[in-house]
Amino acid sequence: MELEFIIKDKRRLAVINDLSVEEPITLHRLAGKNRIPEAMMGRVLKSMEEKEVIELIDEEYWLTDSGREMIKQLRKIERVPSPNSQGQREGSQVRIAPDHKRKQIDRRRVP
Repeated sequence: MELEFIIKDKRRLAVINDLSVEEPITLHRLAGKNRIPEAMMGRVLKSMEEKEVIELIDEEYWLTDSGREMIKQLRKIERVPSPNSQGQREGSQVRIAPDHKRKQIDRRRVP
């Protein structure tokens, strides 16, 4: 099942661009009104704080009914910092990557 997201205000795309997700979702896919797999959008929303999710839905996107239902389910899930967040969120621990992974991490864009 897929959800359709439509960006209303392109100036606020930077907020979504700075999320730490396993596979970055290109904003062109969102802005171009393309469909995004539900599982991938779920990862994006889970990586955000509750307040950000609510603001994102209220101000940025139009969601299908199935999208609203998915948001209700996501809000019930207890948020646990993902191992890929690299300590960017408050209260999470910073993990030192093994040497063979450092180059890859150093190239990542840090908000």
